[in-house]
Amino acid sequence: LYYCDFIRRSICTPSRRPTLIPCGARIKGMLVEMRDTRIHSCDVGPLNLYRWSREMANVDLKKAAFRPLSDEFEIFDLDFYTDGPETGRQPKELPVPIARDGILSAIVVWFDLRLDPETTYSTSPFSAEATHHPQAVMYFNEIKVQAGAQIPLVVANHGAELQFAIDEAQLHGQEKTTIIPLPRYDPRWKEHSDKTQELAKSLHTRMQVASEFRAITQACLKMGIQPTNFGLDPQVTSRFCNMFFTSLG
Repeated sequence: LYYCDFIRRSICTPSRRPTLIPCGARIKGMLVEMRDTRIHSCDVGPLNLYRWSREMANVDLKKAAFRPLSDEFEIFDLDFYTDGPETGRQPKELPVPIARDGILSAIVVWFDLRLDPETTYSTSPFSAEATHHPQAVMYFNEIKVQAGAQIPLVVANHGAELQFAIDEAQLHGQEKTTIIPLPRYDPRWKEHSDKTQELAKSLHTRMQVASEFRAITQACLKMGIQPTNFGLDPQVTSRFCNMFFTSLG
């Protein structure tokens, strides 16, 4: 959405309205049970409780093992001619009905791109068409659910990524949901994760400005060339710079 906003501000004029391809997208999702039980001969079931993450990750649902616990539902319907980075930034709640018993462990997400008013390109895992695009997954604290339960899913759009959470306070007292407690949990993990997320969002927002983009890339280049001058581990810095500059290309 940052790029759509940039195009509208930089290219579009009252007398010139370019055709955007794609012109919009529907973001869809599904609540699922996605758990590992054994890897080779090892029982890894207990580790599922620690799998939760605040970040989305790529997943190929046509190869991954999962059980749908809800029907697919629409998260956002975006119009690239009008919507921008602020669209959906305010968190909204989506009550998602559970259709099957199981252990809710993740949300999986995909999109249907509107290439034009009549043509759609879908990355749905249930589509018969083969695509090279993966889907996305984000893991939650595990919740035992029964059919008929309502899950208060909270979603927000940060311009370049989606953020999901479950309002667990609303689950207390529900007969058909049971939050599975985490045996041991260091709150510093979440604190560091939250700080990293905020820094990443701030960095991405600043890089939409040309002068800030140049300053950030120059700073990364200096750190990559002389990491010890900044008190950085050369191997970590090399890996970061490789990921950073590769993502720009």
